[in-house]
Order: sequence, then C-alpha cells, then structure tokens
Amino acid sequence: MDDGSEFSVSPVLDSTLKPIQLHEYTTEFDTRYQQEQNRITEKLGQLDMHHVGSTAVPGLSGKGIVDILVGLDDYSAVNGAAAKLNELGYITQFIDPEDEWTFLKSKVHSGLGDYHIHIHRKGNKDYQEMLLFRDYLRNNTEEAKRYAELKKARLEQSQGDRIQFTNLKTDYVQGILQKAGANNP
Repeated sequence: MDDGSEFSVSPVLDSTLKPIQLHEYTTEFDTRYQQEQNRITEKLGQLDMHHVGSTAVPGLSGKGIVDILVGLDDYSAVNGAAAKLNELGYITQFIDPEDEWTFLKSKVHSGLGDYHIHIHRKGNKDYQEMLLFRDYLRNNTEEAKRYAELKKARLEQSQGDRIQFTNLKTDYVQGILQKAGANNP
C-alpha cells in the first residue's frame, strides 16, 4: 500500500563525495548507533533495527559511517518510513521496490560519524546477508583482522575511489558470506 507520503530522492552517485578514508574502530560508534536508534524510534516507533557494517564490528577499521539496517514486515510501508526519516534530516538516495531496498543517508558529510540507513523487507536476501556478514566477523576475530588488512590494501589500490574500493572487496565479501552460510540449502 502506498500511503502517498512525500519524500525527497537524490541521485545515488554524488560527484561531490570525498575520497574514502579508513578510521580505526572505536566504541563511540556503538554509542552513536544507540543515540540514533533512539531518535529514529521516537519518530517512527519500534522497528526491527540493527547496527551493521564495519562500525558494528569491534576492532574493524572502516569509513566511520554508522550503518543501520531496518527490516520492515510490509515493505509497502517504505514510503511513509522514508518520509519520516526525511523529517529527521535523512536524504533518500533511492527506493527500489523490486529488490525491496531503500537507502538513505544523513545530511552530514564529514566521512566520520555519518549515518546510512538500509531499509529492506525483513528476511529478504540482502537483509539476511548484512546480518550474516556482521555476525561472522564479530565471531571470527582473525577473519575480521584479515578483512581490515584487505580494506587497507584495497583503499591504496583504489586511491580512495568509493566505487572501485567497493568493487575490489566484492569477491572477499562473497567468500565471507559463503563461509557464514549464505545461499546454503
């Protein structure tokens, strides 16, 4: 159901993005997630919300962006959720009804302490994989260390280019997902 809510959508590829810099893990990321989770819950009510991405894995370096995964039981409610997040200062980058994925980011563009929100239908493939990847790295510190080293090498190789950096990590990420049990019967 489309509730007709208005929301702003911006292009995904922003030519003004700064080159990637990696930041060491700090517990401040957990604190920032908790604060933002509380702010979002006040506006949208209780949601299935998770801290994912590099800032959710102790000891793992990353871009310093706090990634938040939101699972909706009914993905058709995404327009209303995105509109309320826009009121909190988030910018809707895209809504993809086919893949049941909506991506929003905070208006702050410091590279450290920004927020990205990934809304998926609860239980869809991407939702499950984000949690599997995070949990696997949390439970396998040696693998998390290898991933941190790989990220440093890929950052140098990509010269900070975001798209190239992400593409250079894809095979490794897929390998972790296989180890974690993704796509296994």
